[in-house]
Amino acid sequence: MNPERDNPTEVTRPPTRWLRLSRPHPVDLILTKMMRGNDPQDMQDIAFLIRQGGVNPEEMEAAFASVRIPDIQGCKTHSNGLCR
Repeated sequence: MNPERDNPTEVTRPPTRWLRLSRPHPVDLILTKMMRGNDPQDMQDIAFLIRQGGVNPEEMEAAFASVRIPDIQGCKTHSNGLCR
């Protein structure tokens, strides 16, 4: 996650004494879902996040330029840089 987007968004919910819910910034959530591959549900989630999360193309381009792909042992890298 990018430190500039390090403030998680509180999730609206009924008040609870011990539980506090939050989620990552929409850009970080999109990048996480993209790392999982071409899953139809993830692609629908990404489209929703772009529409509802106020994510613009410039934000995504900046995120793509600075993303760090983890080194996963035993992973064969595909031509697009993702594991397969």
